[in-house]
Amino acid sequence: MVAALPALAIAACNGDPAPEDGATGGKASGGKASGGQGSGGKGSGGASSGGRATGGDGGSDDSEPVTIEFRAKLGDDAFSCGKKYKKQGSSEVEVTPQDLRLYVSELRLLTPSGDEVPVKFDERSPWQAPTVALLDFEDASGGCKNGNKSMNTSITGRVPAGSYTGVIFSTSVPKALNHADPATLPDPLQAGGMSWGWLFGYKFIRAELIATKAPAEDEKPGRGVFHLGSTGCDNRPMGEGGAGGESSPQHGAPPAVDCSYQNRNEIRLDSFDPDNDAIVLDVSALMSDVDMSVDAQCHSMQMQMPCETLFPKIGVDSMTGAPKESQTTFRVEAQ
Repeated sequence: MVAALPALAIAACNGDPAPEDGATGGKASGGKASGGQGSGGKGSGGASSGGRATGGDGGSDDSEPVTIEFRAKLGDDAFSCGKKYKKQGSSEVEVTPQDLRLYVSELRLLTPSGDEVPVKFDERSPWQAPTVALLDFEDASGGCKNGNKSMNTSITGRVPAGSYTGVIFSTSVPKALNHADPATLPDPLQAGGMSWGWLFGYKFIRAELIATKAPAEDEKPGRGVFHLGSTGCDNRPMGEGGAGGESSPQHGAPPAVDCSYQNRNEIRLDSFDPDNDAIVLDVSALMSDVDMSVDAQCHSMQMQMPCETLFPKIGVDSMTGAPKESQTTFRVEAQ
């Protein structure tokens, strides 16, 4: 099976490694955008005075509600479908958004002493299940035709009462859910356009920008497309082409072993006060080295050139798919 993996990857190098939505259901609907897209200015470094977790519903135990606010920006400008952004990417072209959605899991807050405290997610359909949440910054307007009008820009849950000065999270779907039968999974794992099917699992991040002008009259506008997810997933029997003669894996079944490239990260922001700060996803920083004058697409295949620059910016090693300590896409700013 190991020998068959490169052929599987090469076959998918010009697009997503599996059908667009696989066996998942329709688009997430309902719910209003929670949290604003305001400006403000606080870097990810420096000290934080800490804050008590607030927001959400009450509870009968010794925990308290917490709301983690997220914002999407291109540099200092709020992300907005239909808006134009100048001088983006390595070729400094004008672009407009097409999509921006991502899954978040393994969310923890840091205490002043450095302890990691897991956030117990609220079950909040269609955006949150007990172990994963979907952030959705598009509203189906402008060029964002693959999404829906509803948005979600925050994660709600509960933590033990106390002060917190940092945050850790992963932009991924937990492994136990990523390759479970997608037809049986609850929201937010039924969001349209966020799955590669049962074999490969989910698109952890879907970020897409398109140039507002084509380089020539007979050419299409360039794009910057980043679909992060696990790759190198296979379920063929051992042996060349499979012992039973199968030449292709079965996309409607889970992988037989762990995917070769997990492509998972761990984002750590040491100066974060949940009462007063928001986490910013800077799409301009993510796409800064992508040439969007051409059709530049990364579907998490290591041989795709845009992936070499995109993976490190999101905290993933571009060769192994393992987490990296450094990243440049997420930062902290005051609410």
